[in-house]
Amino acid sequence: MRGHYCFDAQTVFCYVLSAQSYNHFLTIRAKFQKEEIYTP
Repeated sequence: MRGHYCFDAQTVFCYVLSAQSYNHFLTIRAKFQKEEIYTP
């Protein structure tokens, strides 16, 4: 899984990928928090 963030005003596609990867990260993190409490 890649947490890739691009700060380029011309690259909307890159922003969409960043939003999806971050959303995916939150989903996985929520699954782990159900099993055990993890504080970063």
